[in-house]
Amino acid sequence: MKKHLYRGSYSVKRFLLAGILFSFLLGIAPNKAFSKAALIIKQNETHGKFNLTPTFTIIPWWYFAPGIRFGIPVAKSGFIPNLNDEVKIEIGFNYQFWWHVAWGNRCDLYCKEDPHSAACRECKDEYFYFDAGNPIMRIGLPAMMRWEFYLTKLVSVYAGFGFEIGIPIYSWDAYPFGPHGWFWLVLAFGTTLHFKEHFALRFEIGTISFPMIGFEFTF
Repeated sequence: MKKHLYRGSYSVKRFLLAGILFSFLLGIAPNKAFSKAALIIKQNETHGKFNLTPTFTIIPWWYFAPGIRFGIPVAKSGFIPNLNDEVKIEIGFNYQFWWHVAWGNRCDLYCKEDPHSAACRECKDEYFYFDAGNPIMRIGLPAMMRWEFYLTKLVSVYAGFGFEIGIPIYSWDAYPFGPHGWFWLVLAFGTTLHFKEHFALRFEIGTISFPMIGFEFTF
């Protein structure tokens, strides 16, 4: 009986301790959340930090591109005096690779070439597949002006305009301005989540980023 009462009192103590801790966290959480959520767009702050951002991008026509971007501040207080904005020139480097996305019945293709081949015997009726035999690889060199607006301590949004040059490594498509070409105008829109003073998570969508995710480090 005593043992049972001891266990019960111990459970009550744990319950009370958990309640006190929960009440404490509940009390401080709104303050921290409010400090992150309060609008600061009309506070004309000075920024001016450089940023280094490893990125991974999906480019239209099924290109995949790991890369990196480097941001250089050019207007630390932005262009509009009464807004919390900043302007950077951002340059980058990425490695783009692409496999031919084929439409049609793969079995028809293989069996037409050689009905007795292993590829014909083992194929499946697939109507959408990657053809690894026709890759395109290139180096991308983007450069754009990034105009960022700080809405809260946590969230900022930006627009970017510039261009990207592609240096082909291997390509069967010689047309420089087509889907697999070597020069594009860049128009992008993104958002940055500033989790720490020197670290942020970045999302972007645009003419050559559909989408892009980046891990931004500032210094």
